[in-house]
Amino acid sequence: YILIFIPQGGGGGGGAILAGDINGNPVSLAGWMKSHNDNDRELVQGLKGDPFYIVTTKEGIKDFAIGAVCTHLGCVVPW
Repeated sequence: YILIFIPQGGGGGGGAILAGDINGNPVSLAGWMKSHNDNDRELVQGLKGDPFYIVTTKEGIKDFAIGAVCTHLGCVVPW
């Protein structure tokens, strides 16, 4: 019974999770930059397939994604 008070060890952080396109195929930065201009944004699949927007900059992409699910009704917000 004492084991419930001892945190589980091992495992660890798995590293990065790749964004997917509309079909779930991984999105590469090089491919993204070829088809997007500065301040472009597009929906991608993020964690568990949830929709996120990636925003393009002159140097690459922002270091964050914007969640596209409305917290009120759960719909995907067009941008």
